[in-house]
Amino acid sequence: MYGLPSPSIGEFGAVPPAFGDYVVYEGSVLEAWGRYRVVEITESPSGDRYSLSAYQDDFVVLRRVSRRSIATIPFGYVHRVLNPVERIEAVLRRCAEEGVTIDIADDEQLSTHVLSLLASNRHVEADACLLRAEMASGILAAPAFRYRVGQLRIRGNDESYLTNDSTHITTSATCDGTLPGVSPG
Repeated sequence: MYGLPSPSIGEFGAVPPAFGDYVVYEGSVLEAWGRYRVVEITESPSGDRYSLSAYQDDFVVLRRVSRRSIATIPFGYVHRVLNPVERIEAVLRRCAEEGVTIDIADDEQLSTHVLSLLASNRHVEADACLLRAEMASGILAAPAFRYRVGQLRIRGNDESYLTNDSTHITTSATCDGTLPGVSPG
């Protein structure tokens, strides 16, 4: 899933999307899975049908989408990553001091990756990456990591993409804190 809080895709009793809402589509057209904006709602005997567009314009990408195939992304302020440059420097300093290596431990890769995520309007994903690096380097303890990752929520037009099967941290509060690719140096 995309780091969305409950209700999930097609859940009974969930508030239906309104015109202009941001939604995530996980319907039968697998290659179209992703995030969209509702640009038209059509009533039908079998339930409302939605036309979805890309974020940047009103060009309709999907038509006649069933309510069961989409979930509303909560409206709200986009998550902001606090002090990203200072946090990157702290991780790199800690890795150098402790002799720990992580997937993206050198200055250029970690900073480029996080800053490119921020530039791409993927704030939640950037913060999850930083939290993962902070835990791997020993700056954050596992309980603090789980708590902070559990607080991340994609809102508004944040284009972060976090799934349970991706290499990125999910926003699940049940994350056990283990990290792939972390090894003592």
